[in-house]
This record gives sequence, C-alpha cells and structure tokens, in this order.
Amino acid sequence: IRGYAEYMMMGGLTEEDQFYAAQQIVESARSLEDITEKLLIMGNVRKGSIRMERIRVGKVLGELKEKYPGVETVCQAEAVDGDATLVRCLLENLTANAVNAGQQVRVTVDEVGIKVWNDGETLDAGTVRALNRGQELQNGRGGRHGYGISVCQEIAKVHGWRLVYRSVKEEGTTVVCQF
Repeated sequence: IRGYAEYMMMGGLTEEDQFYAAQQIVESARSLEDITEKLLIMGNVRKGSIRMERIRVGKVLGELKEKYPGVETVCQAEAVDGDATLVRCLLENLTANAVNAGQQVRVTVDEVGIKVWNDGETLDAGTVRALNRGQELQNGRGGRHGYGISVCQEIAKVHGWRLVYRSVKEEGTTVVCQF
C-alpha cells in the first residue's frame, strides 16, 4: 500500500498508471481488512465471546447472493440459532472457497445444517481426511480453496456444530455444517 501511494506521490504519472496504482491500493486494503476481520473474529471465538441469537436465514442468504450473484442459494429454514457475525463469516468463507474452486456453486440451509457444494476439481482423499479431523492443512494442501478453513472450523466448533467434507469426482465437493 505504501509503495503504491509513494509511487503516486512522485507525480508525472499517466492517468492509466495512476488508476493502476490506486486499484492496487484498494485491493491491498481489502485484503488487509479481510485479514484483520478474521483475526478479530478468531480472537472472539477463542475467548468464547459469542452472542447467540435467532438469525433469519433468508436475509443472510440474500446478502450472500448480492456478493456472489452466480451462486445458487436454497433456503429451507426460517432461522438458525448462532452468533450472527460468526454465521455470516462461516457462510462467506465456505462460499468464497467454493467460488474459487468451481464454476457452479450452491448454498443450502435447512433445519439440519448448511451445505455448500461446487463442481470444481475434487480434493484428494488425504486432504478430505485432514479437513474432517479438523486438522490444519500443511504445505498448501488446501490450495487456493483453503482460505478461511481454520476460521470455519473454529466457528462451527464454538457453536457445537461439525464440518464434514466430501469430494467425489462425479459429484463435486461438498462441505456440510451439521447443526
């Protein structure tokens, strides 16, 4: 961020260079904001500072649909009990992972849990086993699709929920958050 800001302050840049530098600053700031949010959320989760309430699922899925217009959402429950901020973060992370992994993504919420499916490349059996045991992925085994997995596991755990991953070549990859 600082490097691009200093570059812009030097002056004498074309309009195209100024736009590019500003775009890099915005992208870096968003990334930093996302990391900060996740750190704060993880701190609250680890301290046990969660506020349980009744969350209207349709509203949360609507917000998710605005952010990811290509994602299919299926709402089969009126509400779930949980910490609203953490549930939004869980849905956002699972959806972002699925969008990064595949072309088609479907998010379903019903009375028994949240299901996020994508049609992307399947995960190998070792990675699926590690995810289902709640282990941290080592050596980039999560690839680009592993963003926020540990955050999701912690959020599920603090709610008393369980994340279950399944990845089959003919069916795609699914993560189910069982209530």
